[in-house]
Amino acid sequence: MTGFYGALDKKIIYIHGINSPIERTEYCIQKISDYAGGQKTTGIYNPTNGAYRDGFEYSERAKPVFLIRSQAEKELSYHLTSFHLTAPPSAKALLISYSGGTTEARNGLYSSLPILRYRTLSVALAPSAIIPDNLCYLSWNYASKNDLVPKYALKMTPWLANQVTFLDPHPTASKWNDHDWDSRTYQIQLAEDVGIYMKRTY
Repeated sequence: MTGFYGALDKKIIYIHGINSPIERTEYCIQKISDYAGGQKTTGIYNPTNGAYRDGFEYSERAKPVFLIRSQAEKELSYHLTSFHLTAPPSAKALLISYSGGTTEARNGLYSSLPILRYRTLSVALAPSAIIPDNLCYLSWNYASKNDLVPKYALKMTPWLANQVTFLDPHPTASKWNDHDWDSRTYQIQLAEDVGIYMKRTY
């Protein structure tokens, strides 16, 4: 967790993607906390087994129904439950996920109690799995038009195409595969959404 204060009616949770060291998750949650003006941000780390094995495992976990719960999914349920028990009744948590982390977020919401889903807002960046709005209070899935990963996700779940907002690639973004977390395509949108969350009551 990072940040220097925690508003009682706010909770930000972040799940990172595959093939990344824990330092990468720490870097991302610090950046999100900065966008939120210092709000405490909880990171859920996905241990890596290397790019090849991670990719294979996530191709399986990204299928529409996957019943074996991962450690990340269990941690997500724990944090959402804790928020539900301590926050004001109308408060909503913000769940941010990136790439392979969107698979964990979707599966974690799917296996969570309906009341926990209802109290969750989801922002999915470069998703490997599309998070539909029936799994949470509100859902936003953002995909760069030059990102290959969300295109693969939509091949698996084409009926969710209307749940995805396609972003024009930033001029500084990769022309081949605009998938990096630090891509301005995604960071500009993320900063905007986090800023809105901190100011708005849902």
